[in-house]
Order: sequence, then C-alpha cells, then structure tokens
Amino acid sequence: MGIGLGIAGLGLVPSSSSSWMITGLALVIGLGNGLYMVTNQTIMQKESTEMKQAAIQ
Repeated sequence: MGIGLGIAGLGLVPSSSSSWMITGLALVIGLGNGLYMVTNQTIMQKESTEMKQAAIQ
C-alpha cells in the first residue's frame, strides 16, 4: 500500500515542488517496499515450517 501511495504521490507532485516533498514520498516508497519484503518473508518461512512439520508426521 505504501508503494502505491508513494508512486501516486510522485505522479501528482508539480514540477515546481520542493525536494523535501519528493524525498518524503521516496521514503514512503522505501518503507512500503521494506514492509512488503518482511511480510512476504515471514509468510514464506511460516509456510515452509508448516510443510516440514506435515512431512514429518
């Protein structure tokens, strides 16, 4: 969600805006990307653990 909001915000920023606004939106994109990667990795590890436990039983 953060990635999409950041990209949409960058598309709506007028060319005369300050660099702080662009930097802020880039930060939103970076945080959104980081949260996505952490969440995805957590889900994949959980699924992998569940599959290993099912194989043992």
